Amino acid sequence: MAACSQADATGQWQAYAFGYQQGQAPYWQRCTLQVKANGVFENTSSSCTANTGATSAVFGLVRLIGSQACIFDGYIYINRATMNRSKDHVDGVGMFPNGLFLFNMTKP
Repeated sequence: MAACSQADATGQWQAYAFGYQQGQAPYWQRCTLQVKANGVFENTSSSCTANTGATSAVFGLVRLIGSQACIFDGYIYINRATMNRSKDHVDGVGMFPNGLFLFNMTKP
């Protein structure tokens, strides 16, 4: 597998997540994420829409923590995510208080 760099995360991504929070019904979200070169989400052009139709802004970042294995983490509750060899798809998991989610991201 080719090594990854922080620059590989830069650009626009379409993300989809499925999650569960204790005491709540399962949910899903679709997001458009614009990642700047430093890994920070451009909050004026990044947002998520929930299965309820509610839309929210996205704040956070992704950062490379394992270049050879293309492993990233972040602080929108992303615990671990891995990029594929062509560097246009990511799968990952996240946890937050009393809940968890699975997600994937694809560069359009």
